[in-house]
Amino acid sequence: MKLLCDHMLGTLAAWLRCFGYDTLYASNDSTDDDLLDQAQKHHCLLLTRDKTLIQRSKKLGITTIPIPSDDLDTQLQIVLSHLPINNKDFFSRCLECNSLLEKVPKQQALPHVPENIQKTHDTFWFCPQCQKYYWHGSHYDNMKQKICSLLNSLD
Repeated sequence: MKLLCDHMLGTLAAWLRCFGYDTLYASNDSTDDDLLDQAQKHHCLLLTRDKTLIQRSKKLGITTIPIPSDDLDTQLQIVLSHLPINNKDFFSRCLECNSLLEKVPKQQALPHVPENIQKTHDTFWFCPQCQKYYWHGSHYDNMKQKICSLLNSLD
């Protein structure tokens, strides 16, 4: 299932990618018509805070999740309550561009990561689209803790 977040939901889009959801994010210059076209073309579930866009999407038969809050935790709880959750998908996508990450040998990553990371980590992932390397550091630990907290709040 592909998700499409409007331009007001960039942080939500990145967090949904942490959960492994295929999440598109509309640029600031995207019009409502652009979003509706994209949602139809890619069979996306539309996530938006825009009441007019919600009404228009319903008229076109586009499945939409209204996001009434600007609080990230509340937004995530709303979306996650509508979607299946598969922890095997967590951290499988690039947070920047949404591409699937590829596990790469340490030797490939070494020239591209800080020296202290080279010494303390053996497992790395690479985004073939934006050329970014990932590893399980403190940022990952903090994100994982937030994910666990959110999942516990859904029970």
